[in-house]
Amino acid sequence: GRSWAGANSYFLHTFQDADQDAVLAAMYAANVKVIRIFISQIYANEKSTNNLPYPDVEPITVGVYNGSVLDAVNKLMFKAFAYKIKLDIALHDRYALCTWKCDAYAAKYGLTKTPDGKNANVVSFYRNTAVNADFDRRFAYIVNYPNPYFGNRPWKLIPEVIFAFDMANEAQSYNTGVYPTALPLPNPTWACDRATALRAAGVHSRILLSTGGGADVDDSLITNHFTCAALDIVPVHSYNAAAWDSGLSRALSLARQYNKLTFVQEYGATSNKASSYASQIAVFEKYNLPHMIWQIVKPNNASDYEVYTTD
Repeated sequence: GRSWAGANSYFLHTFQDADQDAVLAAMYAANVKVIRIFISQIYANEKSTNNLPYPDVEPITVGVYNGSVLDAVNKLMFKAFAYKIKLDIALHDRYALCTWKCDAYAAKYGLTKTPDGKNANVVSFYRNTAVNADFDRRFAYIVNYPNPYFGNRPWKLIPEVIFAFDMANEAQSYNTGVYPTALPLPNPTWACDRATALRAAGVHSRILLSTGGGADVDDSLITNHFTCAALDIVPVHSYNAAAWDSGLSRALSLARQYNKLTFVQEYGATSNKASSYASQIAVFEKYNLPHMIWQIVKPNNASDYEVYTTD
């Protein structure tokens, strides 16, 4: 299919209006078609962006919902639509399970960081049927949330501005708590099970359902994702520029074999950014695959992944 470019900006919905408008205008000028955001708790001034703080949709207790962050996304949808930009919305973030933040799921199910202090061990968590029932209820709440800017339609019925729902950002990555991600994944059908429930909940056929990727090529491309009827997209993440050529060759052959879509949902660089992006994008274009940079915020961060027009 025809290639396009997107961008991750995981908390753009929390930006102050003038900054949000500037980022959207810059993305439109750069011909960005899709912006990827996460539904999770956002602190004030994350990445020095002067953004506003928002609680997660389940701030304290799993199953007790607070729609304030979804109200912020509603407004972003309205603005993005004016720029002909769609949203790719991750319904949970694996790194809210005591990597960067400990959310209500971490609290309810007793997750804590492993001794190396980077991530929690989530092997039994993603296998737990009670956890997964909680996730299905969370996801249903989000996709049924009404948007007053679109005639109070629920998100699941606004395909003109929602490109996809990701089951989670990098679910099951670093599942033992440490690098690299242990394969096989603890629950190989996790993304499929969540997507199957979401399709049954009435998500519009033009809103695609996506895994939300893995930490790297191998856990992004497990066979269970491709054999799943409910999943439309099996995206690929990697921050190892050398992995793309063979990784995308494999992604494309699996996508063709199983009639799925694939694209580069996360890639980035922390140094020599311009030359690194150019060489990585050259590989993506060799395979004619859409690609989404990690990540665009205002201002940029010279020594980390964050980029802006100043780069």
